Order: sequence, then C-alpha cells, then structure tokens
Amino acid sequence: MNRILAQAQKELTQILRDPTALTLAALLPVLLMTLLGKSISLEVRDIPVVICDYDQTPVSIRLADACRASLTFRVVPWPVNRKPTLALDENFARAVIIIPQQFEQDVWAGRTAHLQMMIDATDANTANVLRASMRALTQQFSERLTHRKVLAANVPVTPEIRLWYNPGRRDADFIGSGSFVVALSLLPPLIAALAMSRERENNTILGVYASGLPAAAYLSGKLLAYSAIASIDWILGFVAMHLVFGLHLRGD
Repeated sequence: MNRILAQAQKELTQILRDPTALTLAALLPVLLMTLLGKSISLEVRDIPVVICDYDQTPVSIRLADACRASLTFRVVPWPVNRKPTLALDENFARAVIIIPQQFEQDVWAGRTAHLQMMIDATDANTANVLRASMRALTQQFSERLTHRKVLAANVPVTPEIRLWYNPGRRDADFIGSGSFVVALSLLPPLIAALAMSRERENNTILGVYASGLPAAAYLSGKLLAYSAIASIDWILGFVAMHLVFGLHLRGD
C-alpha cells in the first residue's frame, strides 16, 4: 500500500510541476462543459412566420394573437399585396399561416374552420416542430372557444398534462448536465493516458523499471492519483454547472 501511495504522490507532484498538465486537468473539463452546453441547443424558438389574415374578424385576429404569443413563432410583417409563397422563396420566413375568408363565419356556424400553413421543410426537424406547434396551438384555441360556448360541440376528454423533471423544457437542464458527464468521463482518462505516454517519451519510465515496482502497484497508484484529479474536476464542473447553467442538486 505504501508503494501505491508513493506512486500516486509522484503523479500528483508531476502534474503540479507541469503547467500544461495542470491546465488540462483543472480547466479543460470546465471549458469543454461550458462550450458544449452553450453551443448545443435542441429548442426550436423564435421561428419567423408570416400570417396572412384575409378574414380580419375578431376570431381570426384572436387566432393571430395566439400565434404571436407563442414562443415558437415570431410573426414578421408581410405586405398584403404580395404572394405569401414569396416569403418562403425569399427565405423571409420559415412558414406562412393563411386564414381564409369566412373563417369566423364557419366558426359561428359550428362548421370546421380551415386554415392553411405552408412550411419550409428544408430542415425536416424544424418543419416537424412547427407542424406540431401549430396543431397544438389550434387545438388549444378550439378548446378555449368551446369552453366559452362559442361552439356547440363539447370536448369529451380534456387532458391535464404535467411535465416532470424539466417542467420549463429548458435545454440547459439536459445539455448542461449531459456535457458535465461527457467531460468528466472523457478527460481524466485522457490526461492519465497522456501522462503515461509522456513518461515513455521522456524515458522517465526507466526509473519505474529500476525501482522494481510491480505493474499492479504502478497502475493502482496512477488510478488513485487521477481519481483524485477527477474528484477535483467534479467539484469544479459542478460549480460551473451551477453558475453557468443554473442547475442545482435535487433530492437526497
């Protein structure tokens, strides 16, 4: 055991004396976690869309206001005298929502009120998100009209949905913790491997051969030293995760 502790102490001393290794061990995990967490985003928000309201009635205006209130859509102005499809052709918007004439009349009559949405599907993932968001928005809008007795139909089932673990659906809750795990699982073994290769290049491994230190004790000492470094990286990474991403420990 004394040999293992001595080997671990030697490894830690070498790292403290090497500014490059010390920087890699202490700062690289935090830097990698911050870069990955801030550069990767799974949220689809603030997508420019054009609304062409050809009905201009209170119900159609309320529907347009519901689209403006959505975090997914960012309604941009578009001239009435121009074709809506030009907004997609000129890359001015990613989607066009067309509310036809007699939209409110169909609503008051209890008929199915149709509206059209044209989506730029060059990015399939964004297109699917826009389609799902529009379906959810129109469904919610219809339910609000139903509850206010604007429509005669009744909604047989009303779901009450609660999101657990990430109720605000923040990317940082997923990306921040995920990059923390990736950095902690990759970098300490990488630094240990670099230290072993540096010993071979500098021929300092000959001192280990001359000492008669068993291979098991040699590897165990390295594992102990870099486990201590990984623990320090965990503390630094957790502090950065708290300060940068606003994440906290939950539960016991």
